[in-house]
Amino acid sequence: MDICVVPSRSQDPFPTSAIEAGFSRLPVIAARRGGLPEIVEHETNGLLVEAQCPAEIEDALCRLISDPQLRQRLASNARRRATERFGRDWFLGEFRALLEAEE
Repeated sequence: MDICVVPSRSQDPFPTSAIEAGFSRLPVIAARRGGLPEIVEHETNGLLVEAQCPAEIEDALCRLISDPQLRQRLASNARRRATERFGRDWFLGEFRALLEAEE
């Protein structure tokens, strides 16, 4: 697999499929819905498209398929961003802060 497409119609606040794709070094084409724009930064680790707009998904897919350098750059950034924003160290830091706030 070289590309992950998340054409969500829902307002899911934490769509883990886009995060999992990042950990797998996959660029993501995602709808501007719910929490996806917080995970996928347009032109950095993936491409954002309007929800329920198949023509935009098609254009984004054609772009990534025809430009391996762009696909590779987005894939590398996807892994880095997933690790920084959702990796173990981030999770432990957030959890620690939550526990310390309750003291």
